[in-house]
Order: sequence, then structure tokens, then C-alpha cells
Amino acid sequence: MDTQYTPLIERFFDGELSPTEVKQYEELLETNEEFQKEVDLFEKAIKLLRLKNISDLKDSVQRIDASRSKSTSTVGWMKIAASIMLLAVVGMGFYSQKFSNDNLYKDAYSPANDYITNMDADLTSIEKALELYNTKQYPEAVGAFTTIELSEPQNQIAKFYLGQSLLQMNQMEQAIKTLDKVSGDYWSEAKWYVALALLKQGKEAEAKKTLLNIMDADEDEAFVLKAERLQNKINSPLRKFVL
Repeated sequence: MDTQYTPLIERFFDGELSPTEVKQYEELLETNEEFQKEVDLFEKAIKLLRLKNISDLKDSVQRIDASRSKSTSTVGWMKIAASIMLLAVVGMGFYSQKFSNDNLYKDAYSPANDYITNMDADLTSIEKALELYNTKQYPEAVGAFTTIELSEPQNQIAKFYLGQSLLQMNQMEQAIKTLDKVSGDYWSEAKWYVALALLKQGKEAEAKKTLLNIMDADEDEAFVLKAERLQNKINSPLRKFVL
């Protein structure tokens, strides 16, 4: 379960904190016991990555046991060793689940918004389609946007929101194909949703390639930053423990 400090700690380990946030992090580390414990748990989970599996962890404990001080009783040391193993495994599970494809998708995804600017009674075909989308009548919106796209193949608004409607209906393959054709002002945003849809499908390599395209094109700073952050999370070593 996340705490109020989890995003700050994750961004610290991803190297994403601003100088002001680094100062805040250091102050919390010195003064806040709850924060200290969560940082310690995170560090233990990362250190665990150096071990290939739980068997290696047991071997490490046995090696430490062989060199322990004679003043430490066997029973006492085994309690300590068991606690270390439990904490490491719990820490691993606590953080690695955050990096599953489903959780990365849920954290990053929010539906595209739009609004109707024409207050007249007579709406244009695209405004009627957007009204259907905004009122979550997605099957009807798909039909409306499809009709527009067939008659106006270069209408990027219709193409983009057709893809959005398909995403809302969980028709991922068709949504990806549609959004991949979007160009112009909506290109970066469309590619962002393509990357998310690919990630949800478990197509990690394709999702990373799409995120890299967004960063390389550098057409929209907001989506470049989003792509960089998601790429960092996908590349996190903790994902090695996601089943």
C-alpha cells in the first residue's frame, strides 16, 4: 500500500527530484521516522535485486551465520536472520507490484478531455460526436467519429477521438491502429495513448519504442516529460520481481 511519501521516494531513486524536492527529501530523512522506515524498506528491496532468487538469500544468511560473533546465540541469530529475510521479501513485493503493467497503466492513464464551444442549437457533425464522447456514449461516439473519418480522412480530431472512444470500450488493438494514424497537433498525445495501450497488453518493447519516439520528436514538452517518467518506471530494476 502506498503512503503519502511513496511518490517522493520513487522519484528520488529515479533521479527525478528538483533541488527543492531533494532538500525536502533530506529533511524528512533526518526528522521523520515513518519516512525513514519507508526509505529503508525501499533500499532493502533494491538490494535484494542483487540476489538471483530466494535460495541465494538463504545462502547469504547462512554465510553470515557462519561468521557471526560467538556471543550471539544460535536461536537469537536465527530470529534475526528470519526477520531480515521476511523484511526483504515483503519489501520486494510491496514495491514490485507497483511496477506491474496494469498498475503502470492505471497510474499513467487518464481519458482525454474535450468540450463543445458552440453554444448554438445547431451543432456540427464533429461537435455532435464530441458530445457523445463527453457524455460517455462511446459506442454511439465510435459510429459518429467513424462516419466523419470516412468522409473526411484528414480530420485528425475525429481520428483522435475515435481512438479515445475505442480505448474506453477496451478495444485496444483497434484503438492502437487508429491512434497510430493521427498526425498534426494531436500526434504526441495520440502516441502517448498508443504506448499506454501497448503496455496494458504486455507489449513492453513496443511501448518503450513508442515512448522513445515521443521523446525523440520533442514536439510537446508535457508528453515528453510523461514519456520519460513512464520509461524510467518501465526500466526500474524492481520489475524483475513482477510476476
